[in-house]
This record gives sequence, structure tokens and C-alpha cells, in this order.
Amino acid sequence: MEILGRTINAILKRPFILLFFAVITMIVTGINRFNPIIPILRGLDLITEGSFIESIVSYLQVLFDPSIIPVFAGFVAAFCIVTSLLAGLFLSGCFNVVNNAVANNKKKKGEYITGLRKYFGRIFLITLRSLIIAVLLIVFMLVASVPAIVITNASITSRPELIIPAVFVDILTILVILFGFMFFRAYIFFWYPAALNNEKKYFAYSRKIVDRHFWSIAAIILIFDLVFVLFVYLCTYISEPVIYFFVNWIFYTLFFTLLITYIFSAYRVYSNRIKERM
Repeated sequence: MEILGRTINAILKRPFILLFFAVITMIVTGINRFNPIIPILRGLDLITEGSFIESIVSYLQVLFDPSIIPVFAGFVAAFCIVTSLLAGLFLSGCFNVVNNAVANNKKKKGEYITGLRKYFGRIFLITLRSLIIAVLLIVFMLVASVPAIVITNASITSRPELIIPAVFVDILTILVILFGFMFFRAYIFFWYPAALNNEKKYFAYSRKIVDRHFWSIAAIILIFDLVFVLFVYLCTYISEPVIYFFVNWIFYTLFFTLLITYIFSAYRVYSNRIKERM
């Protein structure tokens, strides 16, 4: 409750945080309407004309096609660099405002510009490293999921006696993927506030806090995940484009405002507890 209270208090003290994410999410939500990825995936579904498992296999075959890999790698590299630059440009100032708010620091003029000047490089490098690690992790998870996909497809289409091993392998694969991404996100999330509150060894501070409070952090991340998934599911019932746009805009504004402010608040509370024990 201490973390949640600090989170709400920070948002109330700095309305700029909510306004900032309202602007960013409106822009991203508008751009997302022209996102080509979903139509491409739907096109692959039409081409394969198979089951869900067969569609996944088709996606993996396309992704790991030797002729596609150089193009895909170039696209990923460009995406990582551009996204990191944008993160440094916009989030460095915002994170400084959030960090000052959760620390109960007195509001000062030019907090955003100060954060941009001081933390642009840190946020850029952390985001770039995080995205590269994320891409490698996703590729690893995709490769690791191939046995589960193959055995599941076989049990459904031609080998029903494999259904029990398939279920076991599927559950094991899902747990590995879930915990892998949970650990990854926990360390990455706390890397940012660590960078704003320490002059060096940012990741070491992040790891120290996550290692000591992993299950509490994982529980909160899981709650945010469930809320996000539930919202996405409910949005499938919205057919009116204008309503869909505004509902998404409002939700994502509140979601990311709470998530990021909560992470910074949690870092502040956990780091204070560590200092008290020393």
C-alpha cells in the first residue's frame, strides 16, 4: 500500500505525468491504426489456410528463411536505434519528473528539460541494450517453442497417443517463457529508475532490488498483464472505430501512467528499505 499511495500521490502532485502520457498515447494510438503487421499476419493466415498451429509454423518458417534474415536484421537494428533515440528524447525528461515526484521533491521549473539534458544518454543506451536483449530473447523463445509446436501439431493431426506428452511439453514451455519474460521485464523496468538515482552501476542496483523483492514485483507485473490482456479482449467487442480509438487512448494513458509511476515508486521504497537495513 505504501508504494501505491506514493504512486497516486506522485501523479496528483505532477499532473504533467498524466498529460505527457495522454499526448504520447494519442499519437501512438493514431499511428497504430496504420500498423501493417496485423494485416501481414492475417495475410499469412489466408495463405496457409490451416490450423492455428500450422499458422505458427508458417510464421517461424518465414522468420527464419535465410533470404529474410538480413532484411529482418536490418529492420530490427533500425527499429532499435530509432526507438532508443525517441525514448531518450521523450522519456528522459518525463522520467525525471516522475522520479522527483515519487521522491517528494519540491517541484522545480524546467524539470523536463533538466532530465532531457542529464539523462538522454543513459535512457538511450539502456533502451538500446534492452531492445537488443529483448529481440535475442524473443528469438530464443521462438526456437525453444518449436519442439512444443511440433509435438502438439502431431498429437492433433496424426498421433493422438502423444497428447499427454504434448500437454506436458506445452505447459513446461509456457512456464519457461512466462518466467523468462517476467525476469527480463523486472530487471529492465527497474534499470531506468536506477539510472536516474545512481551515477554508475545502474543495472547492479536494479538487479539488487529485483533479487530481493522479485515475487512482489512479479505479482504486480502479473496484475498489470492481466488487466492489459482483459482490456485487449474486451476491445474485440468494440466495432465503432471512433469509440475504439478513444477507449484505447484513455486506457493506455492511465495504464502507462500508473505502471511507470508505480515502478519508480517501488524502486524508491525498496531502495530506502535496503538503506535502512545497512
